[in-house]
Amino acid sequence: MGQPDMGWRIDDAAFDAVEAVYAELKREGRVPVAPLVALYQDKEVELAFKQALALRIMECYVRDGVGAPLIGLDCALNRIKWLAILALLPVWVFLGMKWLRPAGSPRPVQAALRLYATDWGFRGEGSREIDWLLDGKELHRDNMLFVIEKPITKEYRKELAARRYHVEDVSGSPAMLFRSMGVWIKLLVASVRVPGFFVEVVARGWLEYLRWTAFLERWRPRHYVVYNHFFYDHVFRN
Repeated sequence: MGQPDMGWRIDDAAFDAVEAVYAELKREGRVPVAPLVALYQDKEVELAFKQALALRIMECYVRDGVGAPLIGLDCALNRIKWLAILALLPVWVFLGMKWLRPAGSPRPVQAALRLYATDWGFRGEGSREIDWLLDGKELHRDNMLFVIEKPITKEYRKELAARRYHVEDVSGSPAMLFRSMGVWIKLLVASVRVPGFFVEVVARGWLEYLRWTAFLERWRPRHYVVYNHFFYDHVFRN
């Protein structure tokens, strides 16, 4: 049996186990999904919890083999870590908050494109540059938005400015803190007795809500283009 085959078997085993394990954890009251569903007003956010669980199950299979427990010392330490992060998250948001002027009505654009710190950018090294979608007709500089979800290099930013593209940076703290402190308190209380990987989902879910609510007050893209984005925060953005 080769390693690639083992990898696929682990993925399949984790996927098959998700629904049964998730249902049991939810029955025990260990899935703090209700406050996030109320925040987003969309039951689809539950997919983020299932994806996090699938990743955790897969890690257990890789490390300890099929049937390894989900709860252990490392899980307890991870829960303490993410509870501390969730508790301190409003402080981080406040200290790094961008005080943006009101933009009035959101500006419509035909498309927005997610930028990556590790993508090809404008290097043109045997591949298309990041702005290859702009054909000068349906998509051009005035109706296209480039979105920085994760930090990029100074050189990358300079090239974006040189080409005079519209750019929105959502990688830092959003200016939406005080609108959802009540929800944050509910999320913190609901997360006290749940696995650490679910506390991480809650923390990321709350932050992503602030981030994208602020974004939609400034921009309204008709399409949002991403690639190679498999982590569960895409559930919150969508």
